[in-house]
Order: sequence, then C-alpha cells, then structure tokens
Amino acid sequence: MIDTNHNFMLIYLNVQSCPNPGCGKEVEESAVFCPFCGTKLAESKVRPSTAIKRHPLITICAILLFICSLIHIFNMVDFVVNYEYLTGSITQLFFSIFALVAGCFLLKSKEIGGIIGIAYAILTASDTLLVAQELSVYWIIFDVSLSIAIIILIVIGWKHLKHP
Repeated sequence: MIDTNHNFMLIYLNVQSCPNPGCGKEVEESAVFCPFCGTKLAESKVRPSTAIKRHPLITICAILLFICSLIHIFNMVDFVVNYEYLTGSITQLFFSIFALVAGCFLLKSKEIGGIIGIAYAILTASDTLLVAQELSVYWIIFDVSLSIAIIILIVIGWKHLKHP
C-alpha cells in the first residue's frame, strides 16, 4: 500500500524515493544516482529555468516605452476632455498601443520589439515635429530626446535581442 501523504511530501520537498527495493531512501530529485546504493535514478524532473535573461538596457528601454504609453493615454484624455479633438486622441491611442506592444516584445527580448520600438520612436518624434508650432519648446525637446534615447538604447542592446 502506498502512503499518499508521504509521496505528496516527497514531491513538495523535491525529493524522490530510490527505486531499489532494498534501499528506498529519499534522494534529491535532481540526483542521477542514489548516493546510498548507487542505483541509477529516473531522469530528473527538474526543468531548466524558463526565466528570460535580458540586458539591462533592453529592460530600461521597455520601461521607457511603457511610460510613453501612459503619457500618450493622458494626452488622449486631455485632447478629448479639453479640446474635443478626436483626431489627435486617436493618434495618441495609436502611439500608446504602439509603445505598449514594443515594450512587451522587448521584455521578452524579441528582435521585433526593437524594430517596433525604433519605428515608434521615429513616428512619435516626427509627429511632434509636425505639430511643433502648437507645442511648447520644452515638450518638443522632451519628446524628441525621449525618442532618441529609445533608439540609442535599442541599437546598443540589439545584440541581446533574440532573432526569429
């Protein structure tokens, strides 16, 4: 008869029982051989880490893109509430989604995130320069500088992105 509570504890503690009936001792799940009797154990059930390793520059760039996404959402609300400017709010929504998608792909260290991020930075900087006469100088400098920073971070960290 199998003691189910005992087996549950073995799984919980990441140990397994030696399959040798004469031994039956508890050994670490990652062990290849029983340290007590030398019996070969079943293949390890321990899975390799699935954590994504990304370069810090790519993480910073993804965070900047998420911040940009929030800025565009606030701008969108401002355009609708204060100016009733629907076209501008749709543009801001587009930029917000664009930045969000780029940031998500960059967090997964995917090359497509770099491509989308660069395209986003170029489009948003171009849009800012096209409507420059309506904006303050400080906003223009901030927006264009942020776009340049995103492009530089992606270019520097490009070799750390996964190619399809």
